[in-house]
Amino acid sequence: MSPSPPSSSLADWSAHAGVPLLQTLATAVLRLADMTDLEAFTLPYPAEAQRALDRTALACLLRGAHPPGSVPELLAWCRTRPVEDWPLDLPQDAFGPDDLLIDPVSGKTHPAVPRMVDPCP
Repeated sequence: MSPSPPSSSLADWSAHAGVPLLQTLATAVLRLADMTDLEAFTLPYPAEAQRALDRTALACLLRGAHPPGSVPELLAWCRTRPVEDWPLDLPQDAFGPDDLLIDPVSGKTHPAVPRMVDPCP
């Protein structure tokens, strides 16, 4: 993962349709990371996580891509799929070719993720 956050500010991103989905994903990732009681992570999934899955699945289907089938699969995407390969319309310089939302080794979020959190999930 790139140690530096995206060079564009979120204010510059308003013209890109993928920003709301990226904010939903960031919110879900951070809220799930804050969960300390793993036994509390049961069905139904937390609302933010389900919302992120639903919106990602819709974005994939609208583009003819195969969507993640579950919240665990969505989190796997966050650890293995570079953001630029997601079905998102983002500014070209938003993320580098190897930037993931979650580092697969440390489990920490990309440095830009906290700034992307949707203020009104």
